[in-house]
Amino acid sequence: MIKRISTYLAVLVICVLFVSLPVLAMSNPSTINFGSDDLYQVFYNVKVPGDWLIAAEGNVYYNLATFENLEPDGAGVETGLTPSAGANWQCVSDGSDLTYVSTNSTSYVTDLYSLTNSSVNDGVISSVTLYFRITNATTYTTYGVPMFYINGNYYNGSFQTATSGYSTKTELFAVNPSTGASWSWNDINNMQIGIQLLTSNALGQARCSEVYAVVNYVMTNPGYDASSAFSFELLNTAGNVTLAAVPLQSYGDRPIGIYLNPTQVTSANLTVGTAYGIRIQGNPLVFPSPTGNNVTAFLSSDDYTNQELGDDGGIPTNNSLRNFCLEIAKNMEVTDTATGFYIVTVQGYSYLTSLGGNLFIEGIPNLNQMCPILFQSSVSSMQGDEPSSNGTYQSMLTPLNQWGATTSNGLTMIGSYFGINQVLAGSVILFLLASLLAFWFYQKTQSGVAVILLVGATPFLGAWMGLMPIALAFIFTIIIVALMAFFFFSRGAL
Repeated sequence: MIKRISTYLAVLVICVLFVSLPVLAMSNPSTINFGSDDLYQVFYNVKVPGDWLIAAEGNVYYNLATFENLEPDGAGVETGLTPSAGANWQCVSDGSDLTYVSTNSTSYVTDLYSLTNSSVNDGVISSVTLYFRITNATTYTTYGVPMFYINGNYYNGSFQTATSGYSTKTELFAVNPSTGASWSWNDINNMQIGIQLLTSNALGQARCSEVYAVVNYVMTNPGYDASSAFSFELLNTAGNVTLAAVPLQSYGDRPIGIYLNPTQVTSANLTVGTAYGIRIQGNPLVFPSPTGNNVTAFLSSDDYTNQELGDDGGIPTNNSLRNFCLEIAKNMEVTDTATGFYIVTVQGYSYLTSLGGNLFIEGIPNLNQMCPILFQSSVSSMQGDEPSSNGTYQSMLTPLNQWGATTSNGLTMIGSYFGINQVLAGSVILFLLASLLAFWFYQKTQSGVAVILLVGATPFLGAWMGLMPIALAFIFTIIIVALMAFFFFSRGAL
């Protein structure tokens, strides 16, 4: 008896697994690579001597076209047609031509229906197609017009005709007729659909036996989140042993990274310049096949960068990790055309926006600690901040280089608050400080010459701080000295 029960249980388990495996199985991604430029790099000595950051552009993208049928589930705001039996919406949602809504009118009569909410609510909607089946009970012609009811307004499609014998008609709507923009899932869940009917002769009877909507969409999330389905791995030189791994954080074109502290580097016996493998790997528990869901590359000696030598916070363009991340961000902006900007330029240097910064920290945790200069920017792009440059020395005279990143960013934020640029904000502050100092100095010395020398030097101080070109400082100095000399001379205070 026990043996027989055990056999039955074993068969039951096998049957359950057989039925559930197709449900658990996941489709291969449409794209899986290290970006269009194969961007990957190992940075060592990043936070502390001896640590490693294996960073890459990971592009795991799903673009699976599919659809969902939505049937009427209740009466809409119009119930003008006559049902053959039961409620209007039931007559057009039971899949039978024996039940229908109809009219003998030679003017359009309207029926509208609420829809079941989408069970998907994910992916990019490419279009909505309305389907309806119409006929005429006699030899006269039936005219049918599909329609939407959205946000309190009616939107009609094109009229289509049928005579005796049911025929299925369709009309595709690529955009929401209410907004003229792409469909959203909120649009789908709040719209009503319907039909307008008339007959060419009052002796005829226009009938409709079915109305439903088909939502055509591209699935970007295949059912499993990225962290459950994919991992980013560091492999040995043969590519058959995983030395370190992290889960992928999101689908799409995104930064990915593995950080190893010095102890982990030593424990794995890692050596700079070695041809280790890196791989984006699909989870074998959710993919039915090991092919089509992974990509592997092998490092060369050129793929290693000593970040300690390339981490110059004073000059952003010298920071190797920053430059590498910005290359990935540029590719992401091309891929995510509708999402927003990931890079902003301030004072001639590029940084990550808050949107881009969030994506990079998600893909490479603590990147803001490894490369803080990548994140030092205002949320909104500033314009007109960079002084004109005519020489090598002058090109280095910027608020960022002369004041430091913290003060420079503070000036940018002050300027943004008052609606002026960074340079003007710094100039106003410098002018106020110089004026207060000059007033105090004159009170102490009663010497107009001393005040002229003090204030006359202020434009050169502003040029040195990156607030104006040196040539402009000369012009300002001449004007200030001339005006103040006249002022003090006329009052006998020189």
